[in-house]
Amino acid sequence: MPSLFEHAGGEAALHRLEQVFYDSVLADPLLQPLFGAGQPRHVEHLTSFTA
Repeated sequence: MPSLFEHAGGEAALHRLEQVFYDSVLADPLLQPLFGAGQPRHVEHLTSFTA
């Protein structure tokens, strides 16, 4: 039986998910101020946290 991580598509799929999320947050006028200009490594951190 695959784990939830494997069922979700593994690290590559979670990275894509977090990239789409982060890009949408930075493009949203309401949420963007909470994230500032963005951090280059934030998507990697989000991916690790989610995984």
